Amino acid sequence: MSSFVGVLVSDQWLQSQFTQVQLRTLKSKFVSVKTQTGRVTVGDLPPVFKKLNAFNELLNEDEIKRILGESYKNMEEEIDFESFLR
Repeated sequence: MSSFVGVLVSDQWLQSQFTQVQLRTLKSKFVSVKTQTGRVTVGDLPPVFKKLNAFNELLNEDEIKRILGESYKNMEEEIDFESFLR
């Protein structure tokens, strides 16, 4: 008997925007960054986003940095998984 462990998000609207497969993939990418540094900052995100298909074909890493810089003044700001999803 196998047990399915899904990724739960406290924001139900945010949860509804992704399939469980997508959430598990995104959680894996988020955790891989956190494992390397012990935390995840906004500055860690551009290379992660660049690896995602949705961003890979549209934006380069510098464009992703610029967009994040418009939303976050401090690129060293730590973020949690739900902020990562937003």
